[in-house]
Amino acid sequence: MIHKVFPLGLMLGAAAVVWAGSLAPRIGAVREPDGSVRPLFGLSSNFVVGEPLPLGPVLAAAFSDKAGLVLRNGRIDLVSPDGSLVASYATGEAKPIFDVADGPETAIAWLPSAGRFVRWNGNKFIDSAFDASRLAGSIRTIGLLDSGHVELLVSNGETLERVCVAIAEGVPVRSEILPETGEPAFQTGSFVLFHDASGLELRWPDGAMRTLPIPQTDLVFEKSGKDWLHISSPSAGRQWMLHLDARNPILSELPGAPAVKPAPAEAAK
Repeated sequence: MIHKVFPLGLMLGAAAVVWAGSLAPRIGAVREPDGSVRPLFGLSSNFVVGEPLPLGPVLAAAFSDKAGLVLRNGRIDLVSPDGSLVASYATGEAKPIFDVADGPETAIAWLPSAGRFVRWNGNKFIDSAFDASRLAGSIRTIGLLDSGHVELLVSNGETLERVCVAIAEGVPVRSEILPETGEPAFQTGSFVLFHDASGLELRWPDGAMRTLPIPQTDLVFEKSGKDWLHISSPSAGRQWMLHLDARNPILSELPGAPAVKPAPAEAAK
């Protein structure tokens, strides 16, 4: 199997040895373009995609090594890594923002149409109202800082801002404007990604910057495991895995989804 590997700032091709799924370490789970969620095994540039988890079509997802949040028609499901259901939250939200940093207790979602934070407290989902109109832009990512606070990445096209919000009170308590800006934007842990004229930029926790060779701007970011981020471009039909190793982050391109073959009757027309 051949995969393309993109060390930051460079583009290199690398041949990858096919790993047996039972021997390769599991690195996370990815939502495919067809809506299936599949486990991913291996290392950077050496990936094996497993059989779909028993989740059916999924519209959005985020995974850590210990839990996941997935959006299915009419509900958000908290699931274990093998896809088994832990709990559900009914919602008509079409574009929630998810994060799962570690165990199920770190699972949190932002529902923009309802203006509510939804999180798992260890026993059930609880929700809290938040008026996002008081922010200087739109929420791009969410992360649970502790049981009472979330950190938001907010963008208005001109600035990127980190905002800490007290969940119960629904009140911003502090903020930090970042020196960089661009759309789309995403934050995972202390890493920030944003798109500018040079491409997709990766900002290290210490402020250092690197450019990833992804020119597309219609990017979808979904956490797939500890230190792993799934990036996709629907228009280009391309997918990447970004390993956010603090010393040497590596971007690897996943094989494209197989083309759908027409039925014999359609092919004969």
